[in-house]
Amino acid sequence: MPSVNATAALFAIEPSYKPLPPGTPRPAEHDDDVIQRAARLLTEDLVKQRPNDFKTEDVDVIVADLVANIGAHTDGYDLAKALEEWGWAVDAELVEILDGASQCIDQAHEETVELWVKRMKLEPAFQVGDHVLVDVDTVEMSIREIRRDRGQYIVYSLALGHLSDEQITENAAARSMRDPFHSGTTGLIVNYERVRRP
Repeated sequence: MPSVNATAALFAIEPSYKPLPPGTPRPAEHDDDVIQRAARLLTEDLVKQRPNDFKTEDVDVIVADLVANIGAHTDGYDLAKALEEWGWAVDAELVEILDGASQCIDQAHEETVELWVKRMKLEPAFQVGDHVLVDVDTVEMSIREIRRDRGQYIVYSLALGHLSDEQITENAAARSMRDPFHSGTTGLIVNYERVRRP
């Protein structure tokens, strides 16, 4: 059995910090890089949880099978059915592990976006408290928070039903950012590139 370090090296994805050309688009959830990273994360789970069925020496084959199927099938059952057609032996335990595909895609997308932000050397054009417009919307919003690692702002507008800073402080339940009967959220998460001056 390979050492822990050797096994970890199988799943390592060496990030490149080389700057990207201007205008390189923000990674989307189903971009090839994201799917490849998600397949590696899911393969790591498979090898850890089912070492008798998924061998470290088969990592490249497992990743290739997942890359071919994970984008279209993120539900564990559907992904298992698709992989069964590729010759995989499927059981309930495997379906449960494969159910983590959507979380792997989310994690891979988040990591890929964070790397993209670094490589693009993105900096926020606005500060907390600035008034802005989002896309073609005509409702002026204020920046509540900046998420530098993801290149995003949290913006809010009382006119859209978002809570004021005072309401958030007074109402701890509002921090959940969910109220199914009233748009009492703390704001919207928007990418830097969607925000402009009023």
